[in-house]
Amino acid sequence: MAERTVAQLLREAATALDEQRGVGSATNMPAPDRTEEGRANRDKFCTATEFTAILLLNYPALRDCGGYQLLRSRGTTRSKCLIPIDCPREGYTPHYLCSTANIGQAILYARPLQRDIDLETIYQTEDPGPHTQCEVECMFCGQVINMASIQDHIDVCEM
Repeated sequence: MAERTVAQLLREAATALDEQRGVGSATNMPAPDRTEEGRANRDKFCTATEFTAILLLNYPALRDCGGYQLLRSRGTTRSKCLIPIDCPREGYTPHYLCSTANIGQAILYARPLQRDIDLETIYQTEDPGPHTQCEVECMFCGQVINMASIQDHIDVCEM
């Protein structure tokens, strides 16, 4: 799968959401700003739920993994390592990643939190469930937990 930037993923999702909502069609809703500046503004300020929906749309195998954590690489060529990006309480957003996490042009990696990706069923998709995209169900106790807190919960729940 070709590597795509967060902005590219967000553009694709925004277009898909516009099509679902019927924006710019025969409805009275105005067509969205398709200029580069309009796209950048819309992409940067989407919600954590929209960001996660776009990520799961493009990487459906992450749905069954009990949440995800974003990482970036740091270091020189010989000593590169992946560094976790802290997840805010409301979840990852492009604005947070660009301003607070300061990712710039870095490539982001998504790591499953509770379960490894099942490579045999990688192309099968399921309904994400009744909870919001920024919440995941603990695979041990079934409790719905905010994705920013799931790692701490798992440490306690596994014991």
